[in-house]
Amino acid sequence: MKKLTFLTIVLALSAASLHTYGQELERNRTAIFPGEITRWGFLDKTTREIVIPHRYENARDFSEGLAAVQHNSRWGFIDKTGKEIISYKYQRVEDFSEELAAVQFNNRWGFIDKTGVEVIPHRYKGVRSFEDGAALVLIGEGWGAIDKTGTLIMFIPYGNPTAVRNAIRTSQIAERKRIAGLFSTFAQNYVDAKINEWQQRGEFERTVDWEQRVNENARAAKAAELLKEAEQAYIAEGSKNIAAVNLPLGAYDADKEVFRIHDDWLLPVPIGEAPNFRDNWNNHIRLPQFVISDDRLAIAGMAFTTANGKTYQINNQDNLIFVDYNLAPVETSVAEGVANIQQGQQNISMGSQEQQQQTAAESRNRSNVANNLSDRRGETALGAHLAYSGGIGFGTMLRTNLSNFFRLQASLTYFTKKNSENVWGSTVKVSESAWDLSMNGHFLFSISNQFTIYPLSGLGFSILSGAAAVDGPGLSAKAKESITSVALNAGFGFDIRLSEKIVFNNELKYALGSNLSYLSFLSGIVFIF
Repeated sequence: MKKLTFLTIVLALSAASLHTYGQELERNRTAIFPGEITRWGFLDKTTREIVIPHRYENARDFSEGLAAVQHNSRWGFIDKTGKEIISYKYQRVEDFSEELAAVQFNNRWGFIDKTGVEVIPHRYKGVRSFEDGAALVLIGEGWGAIDKTGTLIMFIPYGNPTAVRNAIRTSQIAERKRIAGLFSTFAQNYVDAKINEWQQRGEFERTVDWEQRVNENARAAKAAELLKEAEQAYIAEGSKNIAAVNLPLGAYDADKEVFRIHDDWLLPVPIGEAPNFRDNWNNHIRLPQFVISDDRLAIAGMAFTTANGKTYQINNQDNLIFVDYNLAPVETSVAEGVANIQQGQQNISMGSQEQQQQTAAESRNRSNVANNLSDRRGETALGAHLAYSGGIGFGTMLRTNLSNFFRLQASLTYFTKKNSENVWGSTVKVSESAWDLSMNGHFLFSISNQFTIYPLSGLGFSILSGAAAVDGPGLSAKAKESITSVALNAGFGFDIRLSEKIVFNNELKYALGSNLSYLSFLSGIVFIF
């Protein structure tokens, strides 16, 4: 009796648990008491009953079994019973997608799994959720894509999320075509289709005969037979459109009596027949020798037959020509597609194996360059500028980014102004010079990847020196004066990024000083190091 009671309780609890996890929940907002701040909870979509009480400051819909909720201004994740699965410690979060969620901690984004373990460190200033195995990340002034190990698989300097996603999709299509063209893919589809057809019981086949015909040993033998068929079918299908492949005819080596064809392919032609062979090159019938190598279709040799029936043959198994195999694309993940494309796989491969290896090396180098690109935080730059404030000036500036949104800049500018005029028959000459030292903060707003505007504020210190000389009939006098002033600076400016290391800067600043106030305009070039 006790065992029966215990079993009944277990079954009841299991049924309740299955019901909870099978429920479709939707987030819902309501005020706990009239006039109070609203709180979020979750309702059963069907019954409209409250499943998780309204106790959260904010909430997102359930995704992959977990929902992001905000408590005490921090975000975490709960399951469909309302149990806290991932603690409330994140500034912002995105929904789980492909088993990972983007979360912001200390102003940097990373990714966690469903147990709260940090899978990809918090080092990005912006991200997008995973889609088809790849997530978009903001690095410096450009967007890239990473896989689920955090490896950068694509980067577009000054790019935007749409450009990166489109590039990934293009790579995905190319990779699907590449995989569709592999012999292993073709053979698997070919053998599976034929085996499934072969092992079906015929309408007029007795059960005992069918069981005797279809067994493990017979199936293995049939698969081996079909694999050989698949090789011939693969070559036949892939060679349909390239039977008359056009190869360039190179120079003739009279000493060795060979024509050079396609890099290191050497076609023996007797010297007495060489001129006629060359003159009728485009009229020769070409018969390629196809092989399967490295899971792909390749040309290992070729026979050239002239109009008079003479045949010349070339065979070079060590220097294959790989050809594009055009089949309908198969499904694959974006991350896998981009990774393979970047490792040197080409949609149309018409070159030697050595050339393909060189292409792969170049692609890896480009990937390494992208991996070395970093955030703008901590970036330091030195610049030179021209200025105007009633007189022409020039100077230098030093700036450093304390974050991606705030920058400090120290600048030193020298102004000079001279004029001369005639007053009542006397010549009055006036010269002024000034040193301006400013320390300003820039609040950065990126309008685009190349264009940034910023308001500025800070402190300034100025020294103004002036000298006047009067020279006239019976009169000669000179006077000098120097004043110092401490000022509050305010203004705005903008940067145009000409390249990764060079920025064109313009700035308008007003200095409200204790003894001197003035408006100045600066324009210069900044070099990032």
